[in-house]
Amino acid sequence: MPNEEASAIMRQWTAIEKEMPNVLVVRCEFVSQRNEGDRWGPALPRHQEIPACYFTRNFGSTKSYLGDGQWRDEMHPPGPPWGKTHPPKKSMAFFSANGQGIAIFSPSATMHWNFGRHGNGTSDDPVAGPCMHVAPLDNVALGEKSTYRFRYWLLVGDASTLAPRLDELWNQYSTDKAELVGRGEAAVR
Repeated sequence: MPNEEASAIMRQWTAIEKEMPNVLVVRCEFVSQRNEGDRWGPALPRHQEIPACYFTRNFGSTKSYLGDGQWRDEMHPPGPPWGKTHPPKKSMAFFSANGQGIAIFSPSATMHWNFGRHGNGTSDDPVAGPCMHVAPLDNVALGEKSTYRFRYWLLVGDASTLAPRLDELWNQYSTDKAELVGRGEAAVR
């Protein structure tokens, strides 16, 4: 809300994944510190983007990773509204015309992934309006006093570099789940 301090703390830790120099692991924590009985009411399940990523528009080719070096093209007109897809290996990548890519692996996602282009044209300017969007989703009831934790991975490289890394991450972390702890309703997912 405008001019209202949030009743929450958000933390993030970023590290290079062990023995994978082109892979970052990002741990996130959201700590709700709302007052009991505040105007926001009881904890209700809501979509949480884990995470929401925006890339420059020159990464205009969108693909879901299927495993074993296989990719599926994802198409949707510029949004919002965003396209929705269910990447089977919880991974999507965005590629530039020269083949350079950035991928996200979010094994804690329990719902569809929003994705798509915003605006028209191509740009490599990080502050330009045209961009690419991706957001794996989870459904979470954040209570007045609850803590929500998740992690995801970001990778860079071309398709032939990304595929074996995504397979390796899937083999190691496919059972990774988000964690929600707190009182009462907040502990129910």
